[in-house]
Amino acid sequence: MPSIQFQPQASTPKALQILVERISLFVAESQTYQNAILACDSRMRGIAGLDGEVARSHMSYIFGHTTGRTFTNILEAPLFADSRLTVGLQLSDIFAANLYATHHNYYLRTLAGSPDYRHATAYWPALNRLQFKSVGQVDGFTVFGYRVVNLRLEDALPAP
Repeated sequence: MPSIQFQPQASTPKALQILVERISLFVAESQTYQNAILACDSRMRGIAGLDGEVARSHMSYIFGHTTGRTFTNILEAPLFADSRLTVGLQLSDIFAANLYATHHNYYLRTLAGSPDYRHATAYWPALNRLQFKSVGQVDGFTVFGYRVVNLRLEDALPAP
């Protein structure tokens, strides 16, 4: 049976593509905004140089992928900063951590060794109210602000 391992180098560019898709749709449907620039938490800790790799991947997606080319309201490659030094990114980190804990508890709580995040379920109603829901449909579906990416090992393996 093949061994599949979580690859942060691959997941960060994919997560940014999902974020760009959601932000682009939000801006396109907004009556307030015309364009957006993304400021992201630096990925320099742990994996030296990942910020540049992620920015290059983003530009390749925006200019080289059919779907990416539709996101014309996203300006520039993402800007990276250390969230410990910027209040806006620190608040985003806190929000994302709560969102992660809530979704982890919902989708992965039954896995052996899974952390207990039951305390986060109390925040789900507030998180759900804040969630962006597209007015228009994309490929026949309403797009929501949050997207759960399944990283469970048994779901990633081919069927026997």
